[in-house]
Amino acid sequence: MLVDGDGRQAPVVMPVSAVPRRPVPRLLDGLAEMLRGLAADLTTDLGPGSAILTLERRGADVILPHDRAWADALVLTCARAGLGLRGVFLSSDGGVRRIA
Repeated sequence: MLVDGDGRQAPVVMPVSAVPRRPVPRLLDGLAEMLRGLAADLTTDLGPGSAILTLERRGADVILPHDRAWADALVLTCARAGLGLRGVFLSSDGGVRRIA
C-alpha cells in the first residue's frame, strides 16, 4: 500500500503474486525503479509519501527466515528508491505481525 505525504492511502494497491521464497535481486531492482518513479507523485505540501508492505502466506504467524530475508530486502529497496517505509508486515492464518 502506498501513502501520500498527507497520510492518505493512494488509490492503488499493488498486489504481487508468485513471489519467490527468497528475494531475487532482479525483482528488487525492478521494484526499486517503480517505487522511485512513484515517490514524486506521493509527495504533497506536507511531505514525502511512504509505503506499507505486507508479505502474505498461509500458515502460522511465526516469522520464518525467508520472511525476515524478504523484510530486510524490502527495507533496503525502499531506501534505494528514496521512498519512506512505514513498515513491513506478515499476514498469515494467525493474523498480522510487524517484521520491520
